[in-house]
Amino acid sequence: MPITNPNTLKQALANIRLESLSLSQDVKSLLNKALTDPTVTTTQVLELLRGK
Repeated sequence: MPITNPNTLKQALANIRLESLSLSQDVKSLLNKALTDPTVTTTQVLELLRGK
């Protein structure tokens, strides 16, 4: 599914920082790319989180 609302993604990233949660560099990079690249999908993010 495409990520259609960059504001929601920005809020999620802010919440991750506020909660002092850590993500792998690969996940961080993909999420930051998703802010400007409409081809990044939620499936890509989930697969990366699952280690596929």
